[in-house]
Amino acid sequence: MTAVVAALTCVALLAVVTVASRTTERLTTALRVAAAVGELGEHGSVSVTGRLDASPRRIEEYLTHRAGPGAEPWRLREQARLLADLEFAAAVRASKPLNELSHAERVDTAAAISFGGADVLGVTSVNHQLYVRVGLGALAADVGYRGPVLRHTPELEELTGDLPSSLHVAQQALRGEWVRVDPEAFGEFADVLGGESGAPAERLTRSTSVLTTAEVQQHLVDAVRTTLTEHASVRDAGTRDGAEHVTVTLPARDAAHGLAAALRPVSHQLGDPDLTQLARVPDHPVHLDLAIRHGALSALTVDLARLDPRAPAGAGPLPLRLEFAPGQVVRVAAPGGAEQLHPQDLLAALTYATLREPELSSLLHTLRTLEL
Repeated sequence: MTAVVAALTCVALLAVVTVASRTTERLTTALRVAAAVGELGEHGSVSVTGRLDASPRRIEEYLTHRAGPGAEPWRLREQARLLADLEFAAAVRASKPLNELSHAERVDTAAAISFGGADVLGVTSVNHQLYVRVGLGALAADVGYRGPVLRHTPELEELTGDLPSSLHVAQQALRGEWVRVDPEAFGEFADVLGGESGAPAERLTRSTSVLTTAEVQQHLVDAVRTTLTEHASVRDAGTRDGAEHVTVTLPARDAAHGLAAALRPVSHQLGDPDLTQLARVPDHPVHLDLAIRHGALSALTVDLARLDPRAPAGAGPLPLRLEFAPGQVVRVAAPGGAEQLHPQDLLAALTYATLREPELSSLLHTLRTLEL
């Protein structure tokens, strides 16, 4: 489940940032696709939404095939339900049409993840400031209050109301309200708590550079564009449901090796992702279905199973569908009233909660391992 969520997030962010590229004519070798992407880039803000285009039963069948004998059916069923409900939304905004941006200009961004209800995670980057909202209560309800931390969410929410006024920003964060954060400070905080260098929390804080740094954004765009330009082939796929369709075909392993090589110079800023995973991509073609409406790119669908080295032959497809549109499906603006959350205040709040309820001691472990 974690791998699919990561894939959904990364593909969506890459796709929406790619639209902001000034040289969109190089995105593929097909002029129709380039024109469709260019048309979308005529706007000052663009959104993308993503979800798995499959029913809970279909996803459960895939997970069952993948897990093999010995897997717990109830757990696979629960994971399938969550993945079927998972929704991702992101938007970028600039002061001019996106396809007029120079390499040195960054875009403001916003993203949210939900499971069909309230957002469980919101991230906004505006004017080099990063804002975060974590809905622990919503997430706990979605997963049935399972996990070392999430099962204690009601107790944590109750204790949050007793925090002293000096910890009001930590109180807001624990209640799922917007706060402003300094990723570097939280990376150092994870080390202070005993996390080793390269631990998940520390890697995650570094990966926020893609949201706040123009150079990293542009390198990411260039890496994706170069991979598509060097490896993709394009063919017309006719008209369906009122949209023109184009199929872009990539030799998965060749493209993965090229993308890995292109990302190595900024791998540290991206949180040191395991680029060797790209070498394990199955050696077969991957097809991207692009839908074009009114001359603009409106949707992209790709079968994630074709990128999964552990997908058995009988597992069937697992389509990821991304939909694009002008405007902001999530608001790209600094949240009103969001104050700076300092790591030491969050530590003090959680220490207070742990003293009152010793069973909440797993909260401190979570800060450095991100294991909910």
